[in-house]
Amino acid sequence: MNEIKINGLTEKETGYLVGFFIGDGYYFHSKKDRHYMVEFCFSSINDGKIAEKIGIILNKLGAKYFIIK
Repeated sequence: MNEIKINGLTEKETGYLVGFFIGDGYYFHSKKDRHYMVEFCFSSINDGKIAEKIGIILNKLGAKYFIIK
C-alpha cells in the first residue's frame, strides 16, 4: 500500500493539485480489487509545464504515478 503524505504540501501546492483535479481529473475505485486510481488529463502541446509541476507535487506526496504519452 502506498501511503500519501498530504501534510508535506504547502497550502499553495494543495490548492493547485485539488484545483487541477477538479478541472481535469478523474477518480476510479474498484471495490472488487480494492484498487484506487486518480487520473489527470493534459494536452501534450500546451500542458508540459503543468504536468511537470503536478509530478513534483506527487513526488512530495510519495505517490506512485506514471505518464502515458
